[in-house]
Amino acid sequence: MGWNFKIEYLYIKINIKTMSKDIREMIDKVKNFKQFVNESEDKDFILNNDNVKTYTWTSGGKEHTIKYHLSYDVFRKLYDANLLGGEFSNTYGHGETEKDAVESLKLRVIQLRNKRDGKNF
Repeated sequence: MGWNFKIEYLYIKINIKTMSKDIREMIDKVKNFKQFVNESEDKDFILNNDNVKTYTWTSGGKEHTIKYHLSYDVFRKLYDANLLGGEFSNTYGHGETEKDAVESLKLRVIQLRNKRDGKNF
């Protein structure tokens, strides 16, 4: 019984070390993949920098301007206009045409600005 216990103990100890090593390798792979994705997103943005545009409109006698990044999603077949400049995070508009996407973004920005300024309509 004593030998059997020692053998089982050593077997478990060796398996734990192997599992720990495997888990550490998996964690490193995930970290490396996350870093790769972040680098790819930065490069994509730099490569598509030509798609950074501005849109200006007048409302209530005041001129408003937004800066946005325009892209096309081939899977959804929609244009995406993402707000740049940090005024509101994660703000975007979608549309079947570039104009529709920008109008959608414009409406969302107006909605958020009114909410921020306490204007309820």
